[in-house]
Amino acid sequence: MANWSIEVEFSRENQEIEENALDELLDLLVDAAVVASLDAHRVRVRISVEAQSVVDAIAAGVAWVGEAGRKAGLPTDTVLGVSAQSEQGLDLELEESNLPALVGVAELADRLQVSRQRVSQLARSRTLPTPVASLAAGPVWLRSSIETFVEGWQRRPGRPQRSPVHSR
Repeated sequence: MANWSIEVEFSRENQEIEENALDELLDLLVDAAVVASLDAHRVRVRISVEAQSVVDAIAAGVAWVGEAGRKAGLPTDTVLGVSAQSEQGLDLELEESNLPALVGVAELADRLQVSRQRVSQLARSRTLPTPVASLAAGPVWLRSSIETFVEGWQRRPGRPQRSPVHSR
């Protein structure tokens, strides 16, 4: 036997779902480590199911949520979707960050092998990709956009040549 995380989403067209029905559903599924969300016409429920296989877990999860939903007075006649994950898969997913990898001025200077001042100049000249945020500490970019920039960057070491000054 293995533990599975089963998510079931169901609805009934044109029938609004009452919030107290969701509370009753949560009470009925309390032993299943339930998490539920609700909008006007849909309910999404994630429960923990112990079963031999993923197919058995899905069948048990849909039946269990469907029965509890009917008892709670929720529309369970239209299943919109079902997903299943092993307990280990869910743990791995929950360990991952929801935030994209970010790069600040100091990290970008290290990556480009230039000074922080040079990074600030590049940012002001709009040579760099557009930052996703500008904080008090400076601009912040998506690492992926910076990596794309670095691949195509034609670095020209040294100071740029100045235009000759003509005297009259």
